This record gives sequence, structure tokens and C-alpha cells, in this order.
Amino acid sequence: MAKAKVLKIEDQEFVYHKSNPNRIVKIISLPDITGFKGVAVGITVCQSACKGMPPHVHPNSDEMMVVTHGVGKFVVDGEEYILREGEAIIVPAGTPHGYESLDPATPFEFMWVYNDPKDAKWPEEYWVIARPHSLKKK
Repeated sequence: MAKAKVLKIEDQEFVYHKSNPNRIVKIISLPDITGFKGVAVGITVCQSACKGMPPHVHPNSDEMMVVTHGVGKFVVDGEEYILREGEAIIVPAGTPHGYESLDPATPFEFMWVYNDPKDAKWPEEYWVIARPHSLKKK
């Protein structure tokens, strides 16, 4: 029988996208990091002046995003949704979606889960290990 694996989220590294350094991501679980093949899980933090993510598609995976801090706008298949801390949105596989922060004074944070980790691609040429960052609210 397989053993449980405990991950300390604060110990996971943040990465940021070279073209959008105010959008940082903490990858919690990808198959090549944790060996867990069932899902991909991470946390995205949009700091001040964050451009968010333009519409994109995960062809094989539904995605759930749970807002843990701040307020943001999700655009799903052209329809806008404003979500705040404690709210979640589920996007069906193959549906165009994107997001942006709405309050430049407050970081917008959300946890995301893909049910098919093949859709969580992190090409190294675009990502850099981030400067230290804390998920703790100030």
C-alpha cells in the first residue's frame, strides 16, 4: 500500500513568468515533483500591477480556482465573474478562461487544481525561481 506524503506549502518554491514578474506561482503538486499523478495543484499570486493571465485553454482538464485572498475577475468563455476570498469557480475542459487582479493595493491569490496534470505545463524557458514571498496575510 502506498504511503501518504505530507507537503509543507511554505517550503515549496515560487516561480514567476519572465514576461509578467508580478504573477507568481507556487507549485504544490505536479507528477514530476511529488510523484502524485492524479492532479496538478498550485497557488497563483497576482501582486500589484499584475496582468493576470489572458484567455487560454486546458484541453484535457477541468480546472477549479479557489480565491484565498483579494478580489479578481475571471473571464470564462467570454463571461465575466468577480470572485472574492472564499469563492471558487470551476472551468470545464476546453473552455477559454483567464483572470486578472482588480485591486492593485491587495494581492490577489487563488489555489488552482487541474484534474489532468498533463495540462499543467511549466516550460523552463519562461519561468524563473521567484524571490521570497509569503502567503501569510499581513
